[in-house]
Order: sequence, then structure tokens, then C-alpha cells
Amino acid sequence: MRPTSGPTSNQRPIEVPWEGRDAESPTQEPLSQEERSALDRIARRLHGELRSAILALPEPARGASGMARHLGVERTTCQRIVSAVSGPFPGPELVTRLPGVQGLRRFVGSLREGEDLDDSSIDSVEAAVDRFAEGVRTMGPSRSKLLRRMRTAPGTPATTPGEADSELTLRTQLFESGRQLTGQHSEVSLATFAFRPTPGEPGLMDSAQLRGFLGHHVRRDAMPFSFLWFSDMSASEDPGTGSYSTLEREPVKGRSQGLVLPEFSSEPLPVITSRGPGNKTVFLVDPKEMDPDRPIDVVAAGRTDAAQRHPAGGKPPLHEVWMLGRFPAKRLIFDVLLHRSLARACIPSVGVYSVQPNLAETQELRWLDRFPVTPKLEVLQPGIANIAHAAYPRYTELLGHLFDRLGWDAGEFIGYRCDVVYPVWGGGHCMIFDFGREEEDAG
Repeated sequence: MRPTSGPTSNQRPIEVPWEGRDAESPTQEPLSQEERSALDRIARRLHGELRSAILALPEPARGASGMARHLGVERTTCQRIVSAVSGPFPGPELVTRLPGVQGLRRFVGSLREGEDLDDSSIDSVEAAVDRFAEGVRTMGPSRSKLLRRMRTAPGTPATTPGEADSELTLRTQLFESGRQLTGQHSEVSLATFAFRPTPGEPGLMDSAQLRGFLGHHVRRDAMPFSFLWFSDMSASEDPGTGSYSTLEREPVKGRSQGLVLPEFSSEPLPVITSRGPGNKTVFLVDPKEMDPDRPIDVVAAGRTDAAQRHPAGGKPPLHEVWMLGRFPAKRLIFDVLLHRSLARACIPSVGVYSVQPNLAETQELRWLDRFPVTPKLEVLQPGIANIAHAAYPRYTELLGHLFDRLGWDAGEFIGYRCDVVYPVWGGGHCMIFDFGREEEDAG
């Protein structure tokens, strides 16, 4: 019989399925912006819950090898979890570092068999893993396909021009509603915070706070004009007596005129009174005149010395800096200045959050209140001249005045800026500086 060189007319070629074929298929679609935002929230939640669970384990069990022995879980699974969550949140790319859903579920099962975490904490971790599994199913529908979709079209912008315009429109509408409801608004809302290690006490930090309401309009029937300084006073010996002070280290309690900077505020100066514990002080501003057609400038500054512990020793090692948008503003300038020794040891991020009555909520649960929008975070060059802003021409002069009175060298500080037109009012912008390091497990 003559051998045939190919299929006969009534035969079809046999096709062998190849697992990698769809990786190069033209129908492979990248994640949409909505999907990437959803994946970011899922990953952020999982990162926080797993990190919290690891910190609840005995210290010898927080590395991969010790964890594997303590929980009876494969070392490879433990290594991937430890490596993924011991450092700062990397974004949706966390999915590429973690083990698969089954590996995570085995990890949760081992936690439940132990006695290190209570049931409610384990339930929270399990719920985060279940949400991750659902995300893989709907966006994958397998983890490998999800990873391929994530790698498709790299460099896709976080927000498209159309989405950015829509978000700005919504924030503008929120501003217009807010100024009518509150009876006041600022042309520019300014919040500047500076931090340095306490001289001679490297485990502690000093801080300075600057708050400005520039071109502030106040109706006679407006809600009370006030602002809040909230900070971690973890090293304060007596946090109930008011740990904030003026730039000259005068106590801040009751009538607090020493906070007002007359060189940068409108005459006649408002009366400022303060109350509350040192780490959550409310300042009430009583302008001498309240005429919406005659806006005023109110600039206040204060400091704390050796009141906060260095965040590298925290669990988790995070430093949060909040700007609470109590009143609407057309422009927000939110700057954090870190001494270069702090700046080179951390990774910064910024988010907008729904502010809860209890701002002392643990950092691991902060994802609960995060809005699905992310403002831009800009890193500034050292030196006051590089921190200028066109919206407030006197800003460079103001910072020079602040650092001169503090006695600090401005050239030693690195600036981080969140600059927003029509910021979300009634919420909080928060910069988070993560001092965690990805740990190498020697086995």
C-alpha cells in the first residue's frame, strides 16, 4: 500500500490542545480599568489581612521556615506569603507573588487549627481569600489566565482622560454642594507636615504642623469654623494634657493665639481656642469679621517634640499622615516633608478615605474606608525653593519662616505632595509611609 503524505479528503487534522496557545491569542483582552480597580481593592484587603495574621503569630513563626514548622504548611507556600506581605503593598501585582487560592486556603485552615488568632480574625482572613478566589474566577477564570490578562498591554494608564474628566466633574459638584451646606469654603487649603528623628533619640520623632485656609469665605450662618490635628502620640508621657505646642514650645490648651502666624494671616486676627487630648486636638476659629464677600487668610503652626515613636518599630511599620477636609476647597496643597534619613527608609503612597469617628482604627483595616480613586503623589527635590506652588505665591516665604522658627535645616528634608483641584471634602487624604522591609528567610 502506498503511504499517504497527509489526511484524506474525509479526514480532519488532529488538533492537540496547547495550554499556552491563548497567551498569544489576539482575543486575549487586558484588564479594564474597572477590573484593575477591583483587583487593587481585593489585593489591598488580602495584603492587610495576611500581614495582620502573620504579626499575630509568635515571633519565631513569622519567617517562612518557622511558619512552616509552626503551622504545618509547605515551606514554599509560607515563603511566598511572607515575601508578598512583609513589604509595602505593591498594588495588584501582589497576585503574582502570592500562592494560589488552594495554597491560601490551606494556610487559613492551619491558622484555624492553631491557637494564635481568635475566630473573628481568622474569619476576616478567610473572607479576604474567598473574595480573592471570586475575583480570580470572574476575571480569569483561572489564576494563570488572570496573570496573562494583567501582563497584556502593560503601561495602561491608571485613569483614562474621560474617566479623569468625569471624576473632576463629580468633585466639582461635591464642592458646590458643600459650600452651600457648610456656609464656607477656601480658595486654597494648605496642610504641611514635617518629621525628623529626635536629636539624640533615634527611636523617637519630632514633628511640625502647618495649616492654612487661604481666601477663606465664611457666611454669618456658617457651621463652626474648626480644624483638627490628629497624630500618633505613642511616646508622649502625658498624652491627656495636650502634647502640641507653639513653635516656641508654649503649651497649647484653651486660648491658643500662639498658633496663629500673624505675618501670613488677615487682620484682625481670629481667636483660636483648643480642646481635647493631645493626639486629637480640635481648634475652633472665631473670625472677628464674617463677610462672604471679604475672604480671609488663616495660617496656624505648631510642633510636637519626641512625642512619636519611629515607625520602623511599629507593627505594622507604617506612618500615617492625615489631611482632614472638613470644609470644601477649590485647591488642596498637602505636603509631607521627611528628614532624608526617614525618606530613604520608606515607600510612600496616598489615598482618599471616608473618615470614621474613630481615626485610631488599625492600619490593617484602613482599606475598608478607601475611595476607589487615587490622587497623584509627587516627590519634590530637597530645599524650600523646590516646594513652591503657583496657587500660593507666598508658600516659599512661609516655609522659610517655619523652618527658621523651628531651627531645622530645610535642605535636609524630602517633600511629598498631593495636589488636588476640588478635593473630596468631608473625607480625608492620607499619606502612608511604609517602613517595612521584605524579609529574607535563611531557612
